Amino acid sequence: MLTLGPGSVCDICLEAFGSGFKAASAIVCGHAFCSECIDQLRSAPPTTNHPDPNYKPCPLCRHTFDTRTYIRLHVDHDNNTRPTVPAVTGPTVSEEDVYTVQSLLERMINIANEGSSEEESRKYIAEAKTFLQGQKDSKRFIELRTCYRMLVYTTKVRATNRQLQAQKADLEVSLSRVREEKAEVERKARDERDLALSIEKSLQDHAKLTQDGYEAMIM
Repeated sequence: MLTLGPGSVCDICLEAFGSGFKAASAIVCGHAFCSECIDQLRSAPPTTNHPDPNYKPCPLCRHTFDTRTYIRLHVDHDNNTRPTVPAVTGPTVSEEDVYTVQSLLERMINIANEGSSEEESRKYIAEAKTFLQGQKDSKRFIELRTCYRMLVYTTKVRATNRQLQAQKADLEVSLSRVREEKAEVERKARDERDLALSIEKSLQDHAKLTQDGYEAMIM
């Protein structure tokens, strides 16, 4: 369970964290509020264009987050200083890891809200992959792992879409070429048909003249 130092307060109501409705909870951007304030945010009128009304902007940084998803924190009343954030089980998480996770999550949230180039997305994917591969406990940093998988998926979809768009463009070029060739074949066919009809008429006229001349000779 993540840990807060004694005297920590909710950044919305400014009341000290406790238990029950006042239990400390962290959202995806890293800011901490009491459960009661998060519930109030969930029931508040929509303030973003997100299709899911459960998504609201963080009151501090304005990053959109799912009000149904947060991490329960523990307030350490036995320590006068804010401790290093520990994992649920196993060895403690270093402060450097905490900052790395928050930085990666923030950048991934920015990608979700504002978009990015495929090159930039792949850069963040590589950074997150390197960090997560160095974690022995696969249950740590679930939010980052989820965002990582979603970013990998969306980047693959974008790459596939780009390939399909390129294939579509090639097919359109080929189709245009086929149409031009078809038009040329049809033009030549019309010309040959017209020529054949002209020759046929010429032969008919010649035959008639010959017939008329023969009949004039024998009369």
